[in-house]
Amino acid sequence: MKKRKIFCLILLLTLIFTISFLSADAANVTLKLGNKEADNHHESLALKKFAELVEEKTNGEIKVDLYFNEALGKPDTQLENTIQGVQDIYVVGYYVLEKYIKDFGVTEMLHFFKNRDHFQRFLLSDLVAEMEKELLEKTGLRVISIDRNWWLGPYRVICAKKPILTLEDIKGLRLRAPDSKMMIRIWGELGANLTVIPWSEVYLALSQGMVEAATGTIMDMSYQKFYEVTPHITKTDEKFQQACLFMNNAKFQSLTKEQQQALYDAANEAGEYCTKLLYEGLDEALKDMESKGAIFHETDLTPWQAQARKALLEMEAEGAITKGLMDKIDALYP
Repeated sequence: MKKRKIFCLILLLTLIFTISFLSADAANVTLKLGNKEADNHHESLALKKFAELVEEKTNGEIKVDLYFNEALGKPDTQLENTIQGVQDIYVVGYYVLEKYIKDFGVTEMLHFFKNRDHFQRFLLSDLVAEMEKELLEKTGLRVISIDRNWWLGPYRVICAKKPILTLEDIKGLRLRAPDSKMMIRIWGELGANLTVIPWSEVYLALSQGMVEAATGTIMDMSYQKFYEVTPHITKTDEKFQQACLFMNNAKFQSLTKEQQQALYDAANEAGEYCTKLLYEGLDEALKDMESKGAIFHETDLTPWQAQARKALLEMEAEGAITKGLMDKIDALYP
């Protein structure tokens, strides 16, 4: 009987120790987060806000270490590291996921979405929810920015040493591209010669003549100072962009329910802050770039849109885009 009591006591103490250890472990968490933007980019400033909110909402139990400007590696490296758990959170656009879930490539369909509201409806739709469910099952990546409010932009442009105003101007143009099959295919159909170059190396590539032009948001032109080497900036608005916070699900599940909710809430609040910073800084950025030699252009994009639509239909016929998906996305726009 005495031995049994001692055994039960040891078992109880072991259980108490284990629970205490796990509680202490959950109360002292450091998350490693990386992105591709410079530290002065409004996305990065919003991530600083995210880190502050996480620490505040968890009473200091969780801290977020931030690594900007591809400090943790190029997109494929950071994505793979987040899947493997070497990195906890990666902040990037949906296009990097098309290698795992083909249909995520549709977020990069150029000249397809009618406006920002149409794109937002798509991101909040059951179509994307199903893609994210499959993503979680295949890779263990979980989206924690569930309000879909980390807007980039607010509109897209192409920068070059000469004005790019017609499809004729695009023919043979040596254009930088991200590693996106969708963007490479459609810009290629428009006539450009594409070279994949990491974002952190684009300025050097433009200045050394490796490429003649690059696309990005109007705010990218300011943050990255592309206008210094490619002063002609044409509004193209070929797609709409949001950043997304992807987290390693095993790490997420190791947290308490309260900590998980704190991450969701912090991501959504910081997303609102991200969009607020975007619009607050636009006018000043435009004036600053213009004072330093940037020349802004607008053009009739109708021929570009027609050519892009033709390319998208060809991709659907080839199976590169799931048949019927474009119709379902079109139907989301009232």
